[in-house]
Amino acid sequence: MNLALGMFMGVLATAPLEVHTATRDVRSCRALDHGYAAATDGGLVFLDDAGNSAAPLTALDGLPETRSYVVEPVAGQPGRVWVGTEGGLARVERSEAGARVVEAFTSTAPVRAVLEHGGRTFVGTWGAGVLELRGGRLRPTPGPDLVKADRITDLVAHGGHVVVATAGAGAWIIGEHPRPVEGVEGVVWSLAVHEGALYAGTFAGVRKLDGAASITVSDHDARALASVGGELLIGTTGQGITPLGSQLRVGPPVSHVQGFDQDRCVASSDGLWIRDGQRWVAAADHGLPSGDITDLLRVGDELYAATFDKGVLVNRGGDWTPIEDPDHAIDPQVNALAPAGNGRVWVATARGLHRVDNGRVETWTSKRGLPNSTVLSLAVSSAGELIVGTHAGVAIIDANDDVRELGSRARRWATWAIAEAPNGELWLGTTQGLIRWKLDGTWDHLSMLSGHLSDNWVTALVWQGDALHVGTYASGVDTLTPNGNSWQAQALGGGRVNPAGLSVIDGELHAATMKGARVHRGGRWVAGELGVFEDVTRVVEDTRGVWIGSRRGLVLRAR
Repeated sequence: MNLALGMFMGVLATAPLEVHTATRDVRSCRALDHGYAAATDGGLVFLDDAGNSAAPLTALDGLPETRSYVVEPVAGQPGRVWVGTEGGLARVERSEAGARVVEAFTSTAPVRAVLEHGGRTFVGTWGAGVLELRGGRLRPTPGPDLVKADRITDLVAHGGHVVVATAGAGAWIIGEHPRPVEGVEGVVWSLAVHEGALYAGTFAGVRKLDGAASITVSDHDARALASVGGELLIGTTGQGITPLGSQLRVGPPVSHVQGFDQDRCVASSDGLWIRDGQRWVAAADHGLPSGDITDLLRVGDELYAATFDKGVLVNRGGDWTPIEDPDHAIDPQVNALAPAGNGRVWVATARGLHRVDNGRVETWTSKRGLPNSTVLSLAVSSAGELIVGTHAGVAIIDANDDVRELGSRARRWATWAIAEAPNGELWLGTTQGLIRWKLDGTWDHLSMLSGHLSDNWVTALVWQGDALHVGTYASGVDTLTPNGNSWQAQALGGGRVNPAGLSVIDGELHAATMKGARVHRGGRWVAGELGVFEDVTRVVEDTRGVWIGSRRGLVLRAR
């Protein structure tokens, strides 16, 4: 359906101070009359002729979703482009005043391809087949009754028909009775028409399609194809761009090509490349390499962002750079960060704990005393010791860097959250409930069975005075308050709370949930500040405002 512009005018009126997304991961690009447009993991980016980029357009600006897959010029409308996103299609206008979303159309599946043909606009989605923009809505078109025929990767016009590439069902032709294209099966990444013939790029190579006479003409893993200057160019995974019939590379020095527009621009997972005369120039390479944020930490003037798949990034003066790790010791899946003092940083990963000190990386794993090498959570105690929650128990690293066990009675709890009580007791959030570790080395177990929790998988803990807020994976927040020698529980709800997803800011409880940021106010949950994606992972107070981390990037908002 068409999204009314009024739905996001309020968002524009309270624009964030900063937006940081994964614009370095470019999925598609198009050369425009003046400048370029790039569909990135972090939104739609416009660049001038020299490659200077404007701020990305995201869901905060009216796109159906931030993650974008494809960009195409709108036929007969200079200055306007289609952009296919994770949540639908948008028509965007670029002018001297900036860029704005003119119309947005939601879909139940990500939009991977857009083609205007014969006065009609076709939209290829990943999971909902081919849709047509008609009457202000995206409407389904008939597809073949084949498994995976609805996972669309590309669209092209050939011989008066629209040909559809799929990830699993070969290619097929749109019509009242859709029919398969002979000569190609399985995963087809890309299509192109070259010298009147139809070509398909697959895992196993490039196929020239001619019914029973179809042949393989290249063994490249072809993610993109284009007919340029009498040659068929092949964009590959691992070998850059190669002309058909040659093993020589052409174009910029990139290995993994995700798309290109003739010989004008190349989209890759490491940024955009544009052609300036006879040379290629890197552009859109200053954003986050991943928007999947798992934790945030401020150390002096530097902001550290942990990601699920690209390690730790550091923001210095507006540019994001990888944390110093000369020997590549740090696993890219980072679960938590903590201050280590004197400008140093603790980094918890799926394959060990690291302390980073100006390029020097020291590592702790099960071989150095941790209960398990998969580190899930961190907390610094009032005594300055590091409490380490792992997949199979808790350890403590003291001021001498020695590791000791929590206690002789401790068990191998998978510990996702740690909080020190005002009296020095440790509370552990595990997959089996809440553990209260007492100062005498004994412990209590609070769970659904004891009537204290709504869900046993505890993902987050935070103290507010003498009340402990407990975030859970499936049932929101439970608040525990002391009642003599026992604890009284109150179920607050609030949705699925992400790891380390609770914080108290200006006296209010904030929850980072899979359906957005929430604030507990006046006895109920209300929507918190908007991020660039609904799956919010962290809400963190900072000197300049509040950071909202999500699976698609970061937003800084004024308090």
